[in-house]
Amino acid sequence: YSEARFLEIQKEVSSYLKKIGYNPKCVAFVPIS
Repeated sequence: YSEARFLEIQKEVSSYLKKIGYNPKCVAFVPIS
């Protein structure tokens, strides 16, 4: 994965987690290659 794409996914996941009431800070982001 390119870093830009990873950051994009990270942002999407973070906003999704916030939407369902989960704290993104509790989630460790691990790039899956």
